[in-house]
Amino acid sequence: MPSLLQRKLMQVKPEDAYENTRTLTTTTDKGHYLSLRPLINPTAEQEKFPFESLFGGLNNTVSISNIDETTIKQDFSFGIHSNRVLGLPMQDAAVPTVWKTWESGDIQETGTVHPFGLDKEGVDFVELWQPLNAEAYQSKDDFRVGFTAENARSVTLKIDSKEFYGIVTIVGNIVQGLLQKKENPSISCIRCVVDSETLRFKKYEIKFGESLLQFPSEIPESLVVGSFIHGWEVIEA
Repeated sequence: MPSLLQRKLMQVKPEDAYENTRTLTTTTDKGHYLSLRPLINPTAEQEKFPFESLFGGLNNTVSISNIDETTIKQDFSFGIHSNRVLGLPMQDAAVPTVWKTWESGDIQETGTVHPFGLDKEGVDFVELWQPLNAEAYQSKDDFRVGFTAENARSVTLKIDSKEFYGIVTIVGNIVQGLLQKKENPSISCIRCVVDSETLRFKKYEIKFGESLLQFPSEIPESLVVGSFIHGWEVIEA
């Protein structure tokens, strides 16, 4: 089912927990996902890339299995990741994570990453996620805590050309997009909402990168899988 999750806590053990980003993760009904993690107060040096990280992938880049009624295991290999694009340390193998839903509805994610190689010491982490209602989302200051309906709008666009690889997810009202330039690698991203009447994108919270003009700026009233929007293929509608 489609979902919108807001991260509320990050802990890299054994350090204290913190949250210095405005992280939202969108997952479509088919399991395609994007996680954009902008820093709330980036330093002057961080302004060049004001994010903790940016990543996502199609559903063939994540393996999901049930552990029990409230816990699942998800192993991510990522179709696009800012660390890979920017040449930063990153685990080559899939990253195993465990997601446990609490009675409150919040979701605890735990895992271990090995950015310098599986033969090196790993880094244990914990993240806490709060579900938001994607159909009620209007902005970072106007949203509703709660789950997204199973029948909420769930759209995925993909581009894979000689120049670019990218994914756009539209879940309920919220749009997130991530685009990698293949030659002279760079990464661009957007976060905004869909106007309920015009279906144009508006209220941009994130517009970053040199390839912003490549993103679509609206969706048609009728979406057909296999059709194209400004060069982006509709792979879920």
